[in-house]
Amino acid sequence: MEAEYLKNGEQIFKEYCLTAKNQPTMLPRAPEQTYIDKYPEEDQPAGPSFRDDRRHQLDYETEVKMYRASELGFDKNFIVLHSFMYTHDQYCLCDKSHVRNKKTCDKCKNLYNKEGECDFIIICPDSFIVIEVKNMEHINGECTTRKLQALIGTYRKSAEQRSKVVELIKCINKDATILQFTAYPNFSNRFKSQFQLSEMTELRLSDDELSTIIFEENVYNFNAWWADNVTQAISSIRRVSEETVSNTEIPISGYNQDSHEKARNILLAIWATDRNKCDQSKCSLGRCIMDVNKQLKEGRITFEPKKGNRRDQNPGVVKAPDVISNYVGVLNLTTQQNSVFNSSENMLWINGPAGTGKT
Repeated sequence: MEAEYLKNGEQIFKEYCLTAKNQPTMLPRAPEQTYIDKYPEEDQPAGPSFRDDRRHQLDYETEVKMYRASELGFDKNFIVLHSFMYTHDQYCLCDKSHVRNKKTCDKCKNLYNKEGECDFIIICPDSFIVIEVKNMEHINGECTTRKLQALIGTYRKSAEQRSKVVELIKCINKDATILQFTAYPNFSNRFKSQFQLSEMTELRLSDDELSTIIFEENVYNFNAWWADNVTQAISSIRRVSEETVSNTEIPISGYNQDSHEKARNILLAIWATDRNKCDQSKCSLGRCIMDVNKQLKEGRITFEPKKGNRRDQNPGVVKAPDVISNYVGVLNLTTQQNSVFNSSENMLWINGPAGTGKT
């Protein structure tokens, strides 16, 4: 099984990640549009499901900011994996010490259940950078005890998620150099002190923890932040390792190209694998364009209520008339588009910037 993952990962690397240009390889080529509703600013439904959907949309938009920072902020051919998830089956693949036994391990009863995830893994030529993204836009401003609890809570949760992915990578390559961070793309550095306001230890971050946070200003100047916090840190780790080796007669394991490539290839294969099937076309720019085009053409701009689950209707979106859905292939319209379609006027003046749905 490991051999298959290594083979798939190597094929993905050679087919999609080798480039002569000093630019990052983004996988997927564009952020997956999981939450793509356009929610109204006024007259919002009061139901909890609507609020949850809107929060998910804001979380997604926050990840897109980090995605764009990685895409535009690098001048090196790093590999950026967005939305990395792995199952318990894949964890067992990496952790050779874990025995697959349904009697002693509850997770082994459902091998394809999600074991862990993180928003970004950046694969560098000699290291791995794990980044978890959190949306804390609503925290900006005066800090209350409740806001502080939410702020510290999101960091603790992100640290737990990061640590699980770091453990996964270490299972593949125990000597891997890994740095981990939590990004707050819409939380300004001027509120940095709020992480240490409380006198209670459980509601404040240590200096070391605070140094792993990427603030809004860092996202917008990501290349400079990377040079100060990643490049220098990796160089320092390498220097300490070399000094330790030179001052002892006992060989100390350090960077190993073969082990690094093995971890890289397995991570690539895990990212492209759904259950036990590797779909390398997920890495294709052509498929990305086709998928986005299909979503735009169908007008899938809102979630349909799922059977058995309550979900508030988005008042800004309506089902397209049959003549449009059957002959044009567009399934949903905005209320403004629907109003124009049902107008009795013979001619209408439609004005708006590109991408607002005039066509």
